Amino acid sequence: MTFSFSAEWLKTKNSLFRTTLYSSPILFNLLIFGYIFFTHQRVSESSFYSNYFSILNFLLPFTVSFIVALMNNCEREAGNFKNIFGLNHHYYFLLSQKFIFSYLVISFVFLFNSFLTIMLLKFTFNVSSIVFYSHFFYGFALTWISFITSYIIYFFLSIICSLITTLFIGLISSLLTAIVGLTALGNGIWILFPFTWGIRFITISINNKSLVDFFYEHTNFSYVLLVSPIICFLVFIIICVSLFRK
Repeated sequence: MTFSFSAEWLKTKNSLFRTTLYSSPILFNLLIFGYIFFTHQRVSESSFYSNYFSILNFLLPFTVSFIVALMNNCEREAGNFKNIFGLNHHYYFLLSQKFIFSYLVISFVFLFNSFLTIMLLKFTFNVSSIVFYSHFFYGFALTWISFITSYIIYFFLSIICSLITTLFIGLISSLLTAIVGLTALGNGIWILFPFTWGIRFITISINNKSLVDFFYEHTNFSYVLLVSPIICFLVFIIICVSLFRK
Protein backbone atom coordinates (compact mmCIF):
# COMPACT_ATOMS: atom_id res chain seq x y z
CA MET A 1 0.00 0.00 0.00
CA THR A 2 1.54 3.31 -1.12
CA PHE A 3 0.85 6.85 0.00
CA SER A 4 1.43 9.91 -2.15
CA PHE A 5 1.83 13.32 -0.55
CA SER A 6 1.27 14.99 -3.92
CA ALA A 7 -1.99 13.06 -4.34
CA GLU A 8 -3.09 14.15 -0.87
CA TRP A 9 -2.34 17.76 -1.78
CA LEU A 10 -4.29 17.49 -5.05
CA LYS A 11 -7.33 16.24 -3.12
CA THR A 12 -7.59 19.64 -1.44
CA LYS A 13 -7.64 21.60 -4.70
CA ASN A 14 -10.33 24.33 -4.80
CA SER A 15 -11.32 23.55 -1.21
CA LEU A 16 -11.92 25.83 1.76
CA PHE A 17 -8.99 24.05 3.40
CA ARG A 18 -6.57 25.49 0.84
CA THR A 19 -8.10 28.96 1.07
CA THR A 20 -7.81 28.96 4.86
CA LEU A 21 -4.29 27.60 4.68
CA TYR A 22 -3.15 30.39 2.37
CA SER A 23 -5.00 33.20 4.09
CA SER A 24 -4.34 32.43 7.77
CA PRO A 25 -0.77 33.88 7.91
CA ILE A 26 -1.91 37.03 6.11
CA LEU A 27 -4.98 37.49 8.30
CA PHE A 28 -2.99 36.89 11.47
CA ASN A 29 -0.36 39.45 10.56
CA LEU A 30 -3.03 41.96 9.56
CA LEU A 31 -4.57 41.42 12.99
CA ILE A 32 -1.35 41.75 14.97
CA PHE A 33 0.01 44.72 13.04
CA GLY A 34 -3.40 46.36 13.10
CA TYR A 35 -3.15 46.01 16.86
CA ILE A 36 0.25 47.73 16.76
CA PHE A 37 -1.09 50.57 14.66
CA PHE A 38 -4.23 51.28 16.66
CA THR A 39 -2.52 51.02 20.05
CA HIS A 40 0.46 53.12 18.89
CA GLN A 41 2.80 50.48 20.28
CA ARG A 42 6.51 50.55 19.51
CA VAL A 43 7.70 47.18 18.22
CA SER A 44 11.01 47.64 19.99
CA GLU A 45 9.35 47.57 23.39
CA SER A 46 9.63 44.33 25.35
CA SER A 47 5.85 44.29 25.82
CA PHE A 48 5.36 43.80 22.08
CA TYR A 49 7.07 40.40 22.18
CA SER A 50 4.84 39.28 25.04
CA ASN A 51 1.67 40.64 23.41
CA TYR A 52 2.51 39.12 20.03
CA PHE A 53 3.02 35.60 21.34
CA SER A 54 0.07 35.90 23.70
CA ILE A 55 -2.19 36.58 20.71
CA LEU A 56 -0.48 33.88 18.64
CA ASN A 57 -0.91 31.23 21.33
CA PHE A 58 -4.48 32.34 21.97
CA LEU A 59 -5.45 31.94 18.30
CA LEU A 60 -3.41 28.81 17.60
CA PRO A 61 -5.75 26.14 19.08
CA PHE A 62 -8.83 27.37 17.22
CA THR A 63 -6.94 28.05 13.98
CA VAL A 64 -5.24 24.65 13.88
CA SER A 65 -8.39 22.76 14.84
CA PHE A 66 -10.27 24.68 12.13
CA ILE A 67 -7.70 23.83 9.44
CA VAL A 68 -7.41 20.12 10.29
CA ALA A 69 -11.19 19.88 10.62
CA LEU A 70 -11.60 21.29 7.10
CA MET A 71 -8.99 18.90 5.73
CA ASN A 72 -10.46 15.79 7.33
CA ASN A 73 -13.99 16.90 6.52
CA CYS A 74 -13.02 16.81 2.83
CA GLU A 75 -11.89 13.23 3.35
CA ARG A 76 -15.07 12.36 5.22
CA GLU A 77 -17.38 13.81 2.55
CA ALA A 78 -15.50 11.95 -0.17
CA GLY A 79 -15.86 8.68 1.75
CA ASN A 80 -12.10 8.20 1.94
CA PHE A 81 -12.10 7.27 5.61
CA LYS A 82 -14.44 4.37 4.90
CA ASN A 83 -11.99 3.18 2.27
CA ILE A 84 -9.05 3.52 4.65
CA PHE A 85 -10.67 1.66 7.53
CA GLY A 86 -11.98 -0.96 5.14
CA LEU A 87 -8.47 -2.03 4.20
CA ASN A 88 -6.92 -4.87 6.13
CA HIS A 89 -3.63 -4.13 7.91
CA HIS A 90 -3.09 -0.79 6.13
CA TYR A 91 -5.22 1.65 8.10
CA TYR A 92 -2.55 2.39 10.72
CA PHE A 93 -0.03 3.17 8.00
CA LEU A 94 -2.42 5.37 6.00
CA LEU A 95 -3.61 7.29 9.07
CA SER A 96 -0.02 7.86 10.14
CA GLN A 97 0.87 9.17 6.69
CA LYS A 98 -2.14 11.48 6.67
CA PHE A 99 -1.04 12.83 10.02
CA ILE A 100 2.51 13.40 8.77
CA PHE A 101 1.18 15.11 5.64
CA SER A 102 -1.07 17.47 7.60
CA TYR A 103 1.62 18.24 10.17
CA LEU A 104 4.20 19.07 7.49
CA VAL A 105 1.76 21.29 5.59
CA ILE A 106 0.66 23.25 8.65
CA SER A 107 4.25 23.46 9.93
CA PHE A 108 5.22 25.02 6.60
CA VAL A 109 2.39 27.54 6.94
CA PHE A 110 3.50 28.33 10.49
CA LEU A 111 7.06 28.82 9.24
CA PHE A 112 5.80 31.09 6.47
CA ASN A 113 3.87 33.09 9.06
CA SER A 114 7.10 33.47 11.05
CA PHE A 115 9.04 34.79 8.05
CA LEU A 116 6.16 37.07 7.06
CA THR A 117 6.14 38.60 10.53
CA ILE A 118 9.90 39.11 10.48
CA MET A 119 9.73 40.70 7.01
CA LEU A 120 6.98 43.08 8.11
CA LEU A 121 8.97 44.05 11.17
CA LYS A 122 12.05 44.69 9.06
CA PHE A 123 10.59 46.54 6.07
CA THR A 124 7.52 48.22 7.56
CA PHE A 125 8.74 49.15 11.02
CA ASN A 126 12.45 49.26 10.19
CA VAL A 127 13.49 47.01 13.06
CA SER A 128 17.12 46.09 12.48
CA SER A 129 18.26 44.37 15.66
CA ILE A 130 19.54 40.84 15.05
CA VAL A 131 18.85 40.01 18.69
CA PHE A 132 15.23 41.07 18.22
CA TYR A 133 14.78 38.76 15.22
CA SER A 134 16.55 35.82 16.86
CA HIS A 135 14.34 36.30 19.91
CA PHE A 136 11.30 36.07 17.66
CA PHE A 137 12.47 32.91 15.91
CA TYR A 138 13.13 31.38 19.32
CA GLY A 139 9.57 32.23 20.33
CA PHE A 140 8.13 30.71 17.16
CA ALA A 141 10.14 27.51 17.61
CA LEU A 142 9.21 27.24 21.28
CA THR A 143 5.53 27.76 20.50
CA TRP A 144 5.33 25.18 17.71
CA ILE A 145 7.40 22.51 19.48
CA SER A 146 5.25 22.91 22.59
CA PHE A 147 2.12 22.54 20.45
CA ILE A 148 2.91 19.08 19.04
CA THR A 149 0.85 17.20 21.63
CA SER A 150 -2.13 19.50 21.11
CA TYR A 151 -1.83 19.13 17.35
CA ILE A 152 -2.02 15.35 17.62
CA ILE A 153 -5.16 15.62 19.74
CA TYR A 154 -6.87 18.05 17.34
CA PHE A 155 -5.95 15.96 14.30
CA PHE A 156 -7.53 12.77 15.57
CA LEU A 157 -10.50 14.54 17.13
CA SER A 158 -11.22 16.03 13.71
CA ILE A 159 -11.51 12.46 12.38
CA ILE A 160 -13.60 11.16 15.26
CA CYS A 161 -15.86 14.21 15.65
CA SER A 162 -17.87 16.33 13.26
CA LEU A 163 -16.61 19.63 11.86
CA ILE A 164 -18.73 21.70 14.26
CA THR A 165 -17.66 19.67 17.29
CA THR A 166 -13.99 20.03 16.39
CA LEU A 167 -14.39 23.79 15.97
CA PHE A 168 -16.12 23.99 19.34
CA ILE A 169 -13.25 22.09 20.97
CA GLY A 170 -10.76 24.46 19.34
CA LEU A 171 -12.72 27.49 20.52
CA ILE A 172 -12.87 26.20 24.10
CA SER A 173 -9.13 25.49 23.94
CA SER A 174 -8.41 29.06 22.87
CA LEU A 175 -10.58 30.44 25.66
CA LEU A 176 -8.82 28.19 28.18
CA THR A 177 -5.48 29.38 26.82
CA ALA A 178 -6.51 32.93 27.68
CA ILE A 179 -7.67 31.94 31.17
CA VAL A 180 -5.23 29.21 32.19
CA GLY A 181 -2.23 30.17 30.08
CA LEU A 182 -2.29 33.95 30.39
CA THR A 183 -3.58 34.63 33.90
CA ALA A 184 -2.61 33.73 37.44
CA LEU A 185 -5.71 31.51 37.66
CA GLY A 186 -3.81 28.79 35.83
CA ASN A 187 -0.60 28.89 37.84
CA GLY A 188 -1.19 25.55 39.51
CA ILE A 189 -2.93 23.70 36.69
CA TRP A 190 -1.51 24.88 33.34
CA ILE A 191 0.67 21.77 33.05
CA LEU A 192 -2.54 19.74 32.60
CA PHE A 193 -3.50 21.71 29.46
CA PRO A 194 -1.05 21.06 26.58
CA PHE A 195 -2.30 24.01 24.51
CA THR A 196 -1.10 26.40 27.25
CA TRP A 197 2.47 25.08 27.35
CA GLY A 198 3.73 27.40 24.62
CA ILE A 199 2.64 30.67 26.19
CA ARG A 200 3.78 29.54 29.63
CA PHE A 201 7.25 28.74 28.30
CA ILE A 202 7.32 32.11 26.53
CA THR A 203 6.36 33.81 29.80
CA ILE A 204 9.13 31.98 31.66
CA SER A 205 11.70 33.13 29.09
CA ILE A 206 10.38 36.72 29.16
CA ASN A 207 10.84 36.79 32.94
CA ASN A 208 14.54 36.05 32.39
CA LYS A 209 14.21 32.57 33.81
CA SER A 210 16.03 29.67 32.21
CA LEU A 211 13.86 26.93 30.74
CA VAL A 212 16.69 24.51 31.48
CA ASP A 213 16.42 25.40 35.17
CA PHE A 214 12.63 25.06 34.98
CA PHE A 215 12.84 21.56 33.51
CA TYR A 216 15.53 20.65 36.02
CA GLU A 217 13.20 21.69 38.84
CA HIS A 218 10.23 19.90 37.23
CA THR A 219 11.84 16.68 36.06
CA ASN A 220 8.59 14.74 35.88
CA PHE A 221 7.03 17.36 33.62
CA SER A 222 10.10 17.16 31.38
CA TYR A 223 9.39 13.47 30.86
CA VAL A 224 5.72 14.21 30.20
CA LEU A 225 6.66 16.78 27.59
CA LEU A 226 8.87 14.27 25.80
CA VAL A 227 6.60 11.22 25.85
CA SER A 228 3.16 12.85 25.63
CA PRO A 229 3.22 13.22 21.81
CA ILE A 230 4.08 9.54 21.39
CA ILE A 231 1.50 8.36 23.91
CA CYS A 232 -1.24 10.63 22.53
CA PHE A 233 -0.53 9.51 18.98
CA LEU A 234 -0.70 5.81 19.84
CA VAL A 235 -3.80 6.17 22.01
CA PHE A 236 -5.75 8.26 19.52
CA ILE A 237 -4.87 6.21 16.46
CA ILE A 238 -6.01 3.06 18.27
CA ILE A 239 -9.24 4.81 19.30
CA CYS A 240 -9.86 5.90 15.70
CA VAL A 241 -9.34 2.41 14.35
CA SER A 242 -11.47 0.88 17.11
CA LEU A 243 -14.37 3.26 16.42
CA PHE A 244 -14.36 3.00 12.64
CA ARG A 245 -13.57 -0.71 12.40
CA LYS A 246 -16.59 -1.82 14.45
